[in-house]
Amino acid sequence: GRKHLLKGRTEGTCLLCGKTMLADFLIAAHIKRRSDCDDHEKRDLDGVLMLACKFGCDHLYEVCYISVNMNNKLVISPKLKDQSALSYLKNINNKSVNVRASQAKYFEWHFVNRFIK
Repeated sequence: GRKHLLKGRTEGTCLLCGKTMLADFLIAAHIKRRSDCDDHEKRDLDGVLMLACKFGCDHLYEVCYISVNMNNKLVISPKLKDQSALSYLKNINNKSVNVRASQAKYFEWHFVNRFIK
């Protein structure tokens, strides 16, 4: 997954925070949880995967404290009270996320079904 998304580059950009960094600090994260994907979705690497940084974006998305809404904006759960996490997110709250058309349905799924509202 990560190799596919990086396409041979030694650095990439976290889709959520928009920061460019060494590939070592990025993972291929599932936009829609893999266990909830059907066989076709599991093979849709360009749609269901994104690069997410290990500095916080991947985990906060995984535990559903952040998501991307239908307007392609990064949103923070009103239930998130941890000050360190909120400090990390303050500069990217409501940031426009460069969602490709192939990813839109997966982000919508996460926002509707998993995001902690």
